[in-house]
Amino acid sequence: MKLYIYRNELNGTIPREIGNLSLAKEIDFSENSLTGEIPVEFSRIPGLELLHLFENQLTGVIPVELTCLRNLTKLDLSINFLTGTIPLGFQYLQNLTMLQLFGNSLIGSIPQSLGVYSKLWAVDLSNNYLTGRIPRHLCRNRNLTFLNLGSNKLTGKIPAGVTNCKTLVQLRLVGNSFTGSFPSDLCKLENLYAVELDQNKFTGPIPSEISNCSALQRLHLSYNYFTGELPREVGNLSYLVTFNVSSNFLTGRIPPEIFNCKKLQRLDLSRNNFVGALPMEIGTLSQLELLKLSDNEFSGNMPVQLGSLYHLTELQMGRQLIFGQYTNRVGCTFKLANCIES
Repeated sequence: MKLYIYRNELNGTIPREIGNLSLAKEIDFSENSLTGEIPVEFSRIPGLELLHLFENQLTGVIPVELTCLRNLTKLDLSINFLTGTIPLGFQYLQNLTMLQLFGNSLIGSIPQSLGVYSKLWAVDLSNNYLTGRIPRHLCRNRNLTFLNLGSNKLTGKIPAGVTNCKTLVQLRLVGNSFTGSFPSDLCKLENLYAVELDQNKFTGPIPSEISNCSALQRLHLSYNYFTGELPREVGNLSYLVTFNVSSNFLTGRIPPEIFNCKKLQRLDLSRNNFVGALPMEIGTLSQLELLKLSDNEFSGNMPVQLGSLYHLTELQMGRQLIFGQYTNRVGCTFKLANCIES
């Protein structure tokens, strides 16, 4: 039996009699206005495979009794007001493939054996108050495809268990306190198309091996402590759409090879220590919509080739580049909605 009552403006609490639906396989009460605690009586539905309660106003802790649902494959309790810790028993649910708990007020650490016994392919625990480190064996089952632990209080380095996960497609760790260098083993993940490590405490250079992530479309490394020059090998990322390394300590010139990324739509190199003139090749990024270069040490004239970027809607150059031989008012030669000097 499947019970789907999502997006129906339901309010009130979930009745404890829900446990009488002993033959239910799937229950979806998501996107309503349900309040109160999650009834422990869900645990009396032994064959339950899917439980979606996301986007309600549920409070209290996640009932530990839910870990008795041995057939559970998908659990989504996101965007509620849940508190407390993640029950340790979730790590023993062998059939669990999706665990979504983002947008709550959960505390404590992530169960260290999460992913060892289950078939998890999607884990989203973002926007909570979780502490501690990423479990070493999170990808032990080799199924993990989507991992989002952003906006928590996690620390330490990214473990090898994640960087060796061949199936990983999206990795989002933004807004934590992770340390160490950019894990070069990530560059071996050929299926990876999104890496978001913004707002952490990563240090050292961006490795040239980044070019091995040939499927990358989003690379976000802003607000860290990366140093050194931008590797020329970034230009080999032919599918790259968004590249953001703003607010780091990168130096040197912008390598012209980066303009080989013809699919780029958003490029943010602002708030670093780049020097020299902008390569004229910048005019070849015909899909570019956003370009931020302010708060660097650039010199020289603003490239005339900027005038060929017809899709550009936001340009941030910095005062050191807005004067020179290119005297047309910025925004008159191409479609600009927002131009910021610095």
